[in-house]
Amino acid sequence: MGHQIPGPICSHKLGSDWIDEGTLSRSRSGAPGPLGMLMSMVIGAAPPSEEAGEDRVRQEWRRNNELEKKLEAGNLERDTPRHIAQCIAKLRGLPLRAWRSSQERDLILTHLMELNKTNKIKWVDQDDRGSHMGGEITIRLDLHWGSWEADAWMKSAPVLVHEGTHGVWNKHHFDGYRTKWKHDHQKSYKDHPKGEDLIAEETYAWENELKIFEALQPLGLSDPELERRLGRKSTLGVEMMVRGAYDGWMSMDGIK
Repeated sequence: MGHQIPGPICSHKLGSDWIDEGTLSRSRSGAPGPLGMLMSMVIGAAPPSEEAGEDRVRQEWRRNNELEKKLEAGNLERDTPRHIAQCIAKLRGLPLRAWRSSQERDLILTHLMELNKTNKIKWVDQDDRGSHMGGEITIRLDLHWGSWEADAWMKSAPVLVHEGTHGVWNKHHFDGYRTKWKHDHQKSYKDHPKGEDLIAEETYAWENELKIFEALQPLGLSDPELERRLGRKSTLGVEMMVRGAYDGWMSMDGIK
C-alpha cells in the first residue's frame, strides 16, 4: 500500500473483477465459453466434465452449488453474533498483561459488545484483515474458519481488538497518548497534521493487536502475518512498520 493514498483505515476496496458479488467464493470465476470452463476447472470451481448434450446434469450441478453457497452464507449470518460474543468473552478472560490497562480493555470490549448487539460485526470476503467503517466492523472471512468449540475464536481476536481500538479512539482515554505523539513529532505535525493523526491511531491499534497476539501464542495461535510483524517489532518498531505500510497518508493534507 506504499506510495498511494489509502482509503478508510484498515480497509482495502476490492475490484469488481475479483470476487463474485453476492458469494463467499475466494476463487475467480471462469470467463464464459470453453476457455472459461477450462480455467474454472483448473481452480476447482467448475462442475464435473460432461458429455455433449448433458446440459440438464450440468444445470442441476450449478443449482446445487449455488444452494450450497447460500446455505453457507446463511449459517454464517446466523452464527456470527454468537461467535463474536464468545470471542469477546474469551478476550475478557485473558491475563491483564494482554492489555495496556483494565480500563482500556473494558472500553474496547464494551464497544465491541454494543456493535454485536446490532449485528454490526461481520466476517466478509475481503483482502484486509479487518475494517472499521460507517459504524461497522468487518473481518476477513478465512479468520472465521475452524472449530468454534475449540480454538477458532483466537484467529479473529487480535483483529477485533485492533478494529475496536479504532472505534473508541476519539475517547478522552487516549488524550495523553495523542498529546505525547504531537510533542514527539512536532516537525512532521507542522506539515502533515492529518497524516500524523492517522499514523498515531494506526500505530496504537497495531500495538494493541500485537499484545493480544503475544498473549494467545502460548495457547496455540499461529498467524504468519502477525508473526512477521512481531519479529520486526524489535528491530524496526511498530511506528516505522505503520509508516512504511501507509506512507500515502502523509500526502492527505494536500487534499482539499
